[in-house]
Amino acid sequence: MSAADLLENDLRALANEAKKRQSGIKETVERAIGALRQSPNVPIDPILKAIESVRGSALPKLQVQAIGILQRLLNFQILDSISILSALEFLSNVGQETSDESVQLRTLQTLMLVLNPQHIILTEDLISNIWKLCIVLENSRSNLVKNTASATLRQLINVSFDKLTLCASASQEERKESFETKSIFESSLKLFRNITELAGGSHKLWNGDPQKMRSEGIGLMVGVLEFSKESFKKLPEFLKILEHVSGSWLQNYLVEDIDESIGGKSIRCAVLVVDITGQGFDMIGSIAKLAENRRIQEWQQLACLEALSNITSNASLLKKIFEQGNLYTKILDTLSRVSHETFARNNDPNLSGNLKAKIKLIADITNKWVDSLSMLTEKSGVTLGEMTQFPLLPEQIIVEGMLSALWKPLLPILSIMVSNCTDESLLQLMLNSYQSLINISGTLNLSQAREAFLASLSQFCLPAPNTPLSFKNIYTCKTLFNITHCLGCILDVKAWHRVLDTLHKLDFILNTSTKSDDANHTSDIQILGSALESLFSNTHIWPDSTLLDLVSALGQLTLEFMETLATSEKKLNGMKVFGLEKMIVVAQTNLNRITLFWENLAAYLDCICNSKYADIRVMGINSLSRILIKVFKHFVDYPPPPELEKWKNWQRTLFLSLHDLSGSGFADTQEAVFQALFSILQSCGGQLDKTGWGMLLFILSRLDVNTQAAIGFKCLQLIVNDFLQNENLLPSLEKLISCISKFAYQSGDINQAISAVGMYWNVADYLGRVGRDEENLWWLILGELKVLGEDSRPEVRHSAIHSLHVALTTHGACLSSTAWQRLMHDIILSLLQRISTTYFQHATITQEVPILEQPAFGTTKDGAEQPSRPGKKKLQIAIPTDLAHPIVSETPKFAGKSENQLLKGDKIIVHHSRDTLEKQWEETYHIFTQNLGKLFRTYLANLERNEEKVLEQASVKKNWDVLILRLKEGIHNGTTNIITAVLKAVRELLSCSKVSELFFAKWSSSWEIFTTLSNRLQVSKINIPTKLISIILEDLTQIYSSKSQEPFQEKCLTNLFILLNSLLEASKFEATLSNCRLLPEQREVFDFIDKLSETLIVNDISLTSYLYFILRFCKYDNQDSHSDAVCRKAMLVLQNIAAKEYSCLIPVIVEILKTYQNLLTLRFSNEAILLMNVTCKGAQPLWYVVGESFLELLPFIMKLDCWELMLDVLEHLLNPSERTISQLSKINLEEIVRLGESLDIKIMEFVKKSMIPASMHLQPQIQWKLVSLLDACCDNYYRAFHSQELSFQNSLSSVCLSGLFDLSRSRPATQEEDEKKSVAEEPLNLKIAKRITPVLISRCKDLLKRFANEERMMGQMPLPKGRLVELLEVLQALKKLEIPQGVLSRPGPKSHLIELFPQLCELITAKEAEIKEALKQIFLEVARHM
Repeated sequence: MSAADLLENDLRALANEAKKRQSGIKETVERAIGALRQSPNVPIDPILKAIESVRGSALPKLQVQAIGILQRLLNFQILDSISILSALEFLSNVGQETSDESVQLRTLQTLMLVLNPQHIILTEDLISNIWKLCIVLENSRSNLVKNTASATLRQLINVSFDKLTLCASASQEERKESFETKSIFESSLKLFRNITELAGGSHKLWNGDPQKMRSEGIGLMVGVLEFSKESFKKLPEFLKILEHVSGSWLQNYLVEDIDESIGGKSIRCAVLVVDITGQGFDMIGSIAKLAENRRIQEWQQLACLEALSNITSNASLLKKIFEQGNLYTKILDTLSRVSHETFARNNDPNLSGNLKAKIKLIADITNKWVDSLSMLTEKSGVTLGEMTQFPLLPEQIIVEGMLSALWKPLLPILSIMVSNCTDESLLQLMLNSYQSLINISGTLNLSQAREAFLASLSQFCLPAPNTPLSFKNIYTCKTLFNITHCLGCILDVKAWHRVLDTLHKLDFILNTSTKSDDANHTSDIQILGSALESLFSNTHIWPDSTLLDLVSALGQLTLEFMETLATSEKKLNGMKVFGLEKMIVVAQTNLNRITLFWENLAAYLDCICNSKYADIRVMGINSLSRILIKVFKHFVDYPPPPELEKWKNWQRTLFLSLHDLSGSGFADTQEAVFQALFSILQSCGGQLDKTGWGMLLFILSRLDVNTQAAIGFKCLQLIVNDFLQNENLLPSLEKLISCISKFAYQSGDINQAISAVGMYWNVADYLGRVGRDEENLWWLILGELKVLGEDSRPEVRHSAIHSLHVALTTHGACLSSTAWQRLMHDIILSLLQRISTTYFQHATITQEVPILEQPAFGTTKDGAEQPSRPGKKKLQIAIPTDLAHPIVSETPKFAGKSENQLLKGDKIIVHHSRDTLEKQWEETYHIFTQNLGKLFRTYLANLERNEEKVLEQASVKKNWDVLILRLKEGIHNGTTNIITAVLKAVRELLSCSKVSELFFAKWSSSWEIFTTLSNRLQVSKINIPTKLISIILEDLTQIYSSKSQEPFQEKCLTNLFILLNSLLEASKFEATLSNCRLLPEQREVFDFIDKLSETLIVNDISLTSYLYFILRFCKYDNQDSHSDAVCRKAMLVLQNIAAKEYSCLIPVIVEILKTYQNLLTLRFSNEAILLMNVTCKGAQPLWYVVGESFLELLPFIMKLDCWELMLDVLEHLLNPSERTISQLSKINLEEIVRLGESLDIKIMEFVKKSMIPASMHLQPQIQWKLVSLLDACCDNYYRAFHSQELSFQNSLSSVCLSGLFDLSRSRPATQEEDEKKSVAEEPLNLKIAKRITPVLISRCKDLLKRFANEERMMGQMPLPKGRLVELLEVLQALKKLEIPQGVLSRPGPKSHLIELFPQLCELITAKEAEIKEALKQIFLEVARHM
């Protein structure tokens, strides 16, 4: 609805209500309604007249409705400023005339709408009307009306003075020119005068209680002053009013017998008046005097203290008070009296309710006073935390005066507050005041005040004896740490000494305090400890003067501690020397300024290091060492300035100080010296010059390895590992080698000895890399390593041997040819001989070993295989204990001597354990031998640099013979580990082309290594480790992959086969193989054997002996669980050879076929089948795999002249005798049926497709044998196991019968057959058909007759379904068959049906409809071709 509609409704309601009693009002209202209807806009005057007509009616309902219409006009903002004044006049009259509460409330609500800040225009009349009505209604008897009137009055004040604040910055001219500004200013001024009259109790409109009038007025005045304080300072008219107020009634309110409703507000108002006007300071004095008056009530004292709090929080006001003279000190005196009186009476139960509030106010006054002073200090241009430079500025002098007047009265207040305070927040306020006062006093250089505050604060940091730290102690300590961390620049030596003395005691408490159950307390303790540590570690950011003061204070504290210790004759007992410890921390933190305070630091440390107490002396020496190291590190990176003459030779100064201490009579001092050397080496060794290295190694040479070996060796390790590349060290290398030898030969610490031996390699590596001609140093190193290579300690000699090998193979090029000749003879081979001699003395027993007299593989002149058994000749040799027993293990690492040794003749029987001399020297021999190959390669390579024909030198040949001799000794007498090492050496020798050339040039002696190995492996039946087999095969591969023909000599091949056979036999000690898979070592051997065939073929070497060697493994031994897998692999090798060069099989084809026949017929052996089921778990049986292998070989065997033997093999396999079948158990026979039929089908398919066509060019008897085999297999032993439901097409019988049909069938001639026709030669298919067709007809006659006879015999019973299926397939095949012309005597492609016609006719009586239908089709086919 629109505003007009709403107004009309309201007017209509008013008219209806008025017609009952006031007809005149009704008429006026109806006229307003008429005007409202006629006017497009809302007519204000008629409506206002209607509203005005209600005045004087004394009818509340009419008045309420009229006020509602007025509110509607205000809500829609229809009234202008003049109309609003009329409305206010109406409201004022109604509000004053009526006593009805609802009317009064609606009147006040309407006033609230008028006081809308966004739309109201302030005028004096508006202010007067609203003020008048509110004052009148505040005297109403209704509390609701009173409160609403009071709220309306405050809304008027807020709106007025808010607008005044916005206009306060306007000038006098702007106020005159702007109507709105002028109106706001004048109305606000009038309103403020009314407020002051109300507060002064002289307002004429107030008809109620005068006391309440003053209370209400002062409350309004305080609100105005707080809100418009800054605005009033700019308005002289308002200031003038305030000055009048302060000189008249306000002072009278500041008395002790004032009412509570007035007194508190008056005190607050007085402070605001003084602050705004800058006058009336007597009122501040009155407030202070009133605060210390014991006769006043508690509320009045709290109000005074709150006023003082407001005063002290105002820095500018506080400054003005100070300028007034005694008022400043009077406030301090008042505060002091009140605080002392408060804590003196704090046990009074009557005061306990207000005590907390009073204490909080005292703390608040103190804290705000200090904060204001800090603010004034900063405003005066002083930077807090930095010493102020003199002379002071005027403003700074004022601040200094304020502090001077403040600190003495304030210190007792702070002290008593902290002492008695139990509230954490108040305690923190007091501590903040302490910190600020120390900051200000230190900044202004008021040392007396600073010392007083520090002394007072420090006494609260420490608890009473034998009591833990309280929360107050912790908070105070945190404040002290804040001062030291942030305000150190304002502390001098005296102040630092006081602080450090407190921190020393606190440090002791922190380190000796027990763990608390309170997590917060524990956390605070940790924070204090962290703050204490960081205080000294952060001194690098301090200025020089502060740093000097701190170091001096720490030194004085340390000397005082030492003096106290001396006078009391107490011991440290693990205590720390706080001053010393922190002094070192400060020095380390400020190394960049060490020259600034080094003299002071050195003087204090000198006193400490000369102490008669060992504990302090140790602390001093350790501290000196630490700081020396730090200084050394720093000066390496940042040398001292050149202008400092004293610090030019700083390295010499440092080392001389350590040199002097190294001659001390105290062991702990000497140890500290070498520890310092080690630390200097760690950090700065690379920056040492020649004199530095000489001095350092000289100090090390004075070291006693029995007492100071650990730290001395660490120094030596560091030098060798990190600084050998330093050129400044080169002149001192001989001295370094002497130091190394001192540790290598010492017997105290075996680990040090081993490491020292390794250092020889480091030195040699350095000499090799720099390429210096230093053979004297080389011979010094190599001579030491040779001696240590025979050391009684196994670890030492192993390390020496390793270092010798690495040094020579890596940097042997640094030595001359002459040196190498001498080196090989005098060191390498000589050391090998001595090691082997020592080893064999401890490691051998005597045993007879058979020697092979003739080859084990090959053929005699008549072609027969030679026996494989060795001869009976025996040889006495020495065998290591591990090969005398069937157990072999990898080389262990042993140490120590055996305790179980027994002499027997000239041999030693040693207990087989891990701590024997045998095992120790075995490992030594192994380590040295496995690297001989590399050494000899290096030897020849270095000789070849100077001479081309190296291999022709007698010395080289002699050294080679000696080397081979030593290697043979190792194989002959050593354990498997020794043999492994020897063969590794051989591998290394063969990998070098030059050494390999020497190997084959001296073949007769070189091959003796493998001859010896072959004989050695037959000594005892043991399991040769896989690693050894791999190495043997690697060596043999390198030999037989060379271009030399020497390895292919018959005797060498024979020896090779013996060796390979030994490897395979030795691997059979493992358990049964799973899935017939060879062991990894067996696979490696057969891989070599397989590749050897290629090598023999490429080099045109006869494979006869090789094939006899292979056939040796193509046997199945019931007693050998490995023979199954070995046989499979051997047959695969035969297949590969046949694929590569089948002609090489000719000499051994008979043996091959015999071998296959023996293996193929294993399927008919119950024992063999049972054993195969065990050995071939997870794989096909051996006989099946052999069958597939034979099938793969058949194409190659067909090319050789051995058809008779091949057919014999097939006959035995495919058509065994009934006796053979009957000997098989049912289970084995079922196994053969399951797998064998599919294999036989594959073989028969090959016979049908390949062998029969190929035999047509051979003798007829061969052809008839193959045809007979095909025909005979139509009736096989598998038929008895076929179920009735088995499909005839999947059987061997079906394959053979279909083969007869396929071979008899005519087909188009090929191009080759057409060419043969031209030379009058029969086509191949015709030849085959002539051989096969008669056999097929005979087979079909037999099948037809047998079926007819069986059906007659069965009578009414049906034949098995399998027989029916077989006959149907035969009939269908006969119908489809077309034979070539000339095969039978009868002409035509269907002549075979004429031959079979009688037998077909006999079947016409068959009961099965399918057979009758098939016969019908055949007869129709015959009819078509007749």
